[in-house]
Amino acid sequence: MHNIHIKYPHLPEKFFVPAVQETPQEYYLYVGRLVNFVREADKIIKLCNEMKVPLIVMGSGPDEVYLKSIAGPSIIFIGWITDVNEKIKIISQAK
Repeated sequence: MHNIHIKYPHLPEKFFVPAVQETPQEYYLYVGRLVNFVREADKIIKLCNEMKVPLIVMGSGPDEVYLKSIAGPSIIFIGWITDVNEKIKIISQAK
């Protein structure tokens, strides 16, 4: 019988913020790699287009050009944010 120990990576304290703002901003958020066959980001974008709801897309990937081509005026692509504080702010303010 083997003893297995799992070591979790240390997370900085700044990641432990309230999950949701009491009055979130008027946008939804997609965070991840822009790859249709795994993430189905195209379906998310098409749905937001159809419902005319604002969506911020945070990420990049091989399908980014295609996804931008199908995005309507309420979809904003911001690329991958490396500034941790900015990323936390955007995520915490989303609906």
